Amino acid sequence: KTAGQGEDALEMQFLNACNTTLSITNSEFRRYRTYGIQIQTLNTSTTTATITNNQVLQDAGIPGQGIELTGSGTSSVNYTVNNNTVNYRNGNGIGILTIANATSNGKIIGNNITGPGADITGIGIRVGAE
Repeated sequence: KTAGQGEDALEMQFLNACNTTLSITNSEFRRYRTYGIQIQTLNTSTTTATITNNQVLQDAGIPGQGIELTGSGTSSVNYTVNNNTVNYRNGNGIGILTIANATSNGKIIGNNITGPGADITGIGIRVGAE
């Protein structure tokens, strides 16, 4: 998917008590302005995400983060992020964030993470809790 100005290329949000298993494989996401792939797990939901062999590509001059998985409340986020090519600008290449009492468990393996120019800010891989 090629995103327009100010958009995520792919955004998924799971609320309340959802139990979701998803796989994003062999896809290409280009020219996004916020996130290439964003998955939010909220409240008491559980998400198991496999993100494999994707191209998450940001063009020079357009700000955007690559892959972001977020859990909040008492949610649980389980993930495998492997063999993706991520090109980001002004943010994180791959970010895992838990907020409040959420938990996360997973693997980030074999990804090619780069930025498009010398004016990049952010972190290649960021795992954090708030």
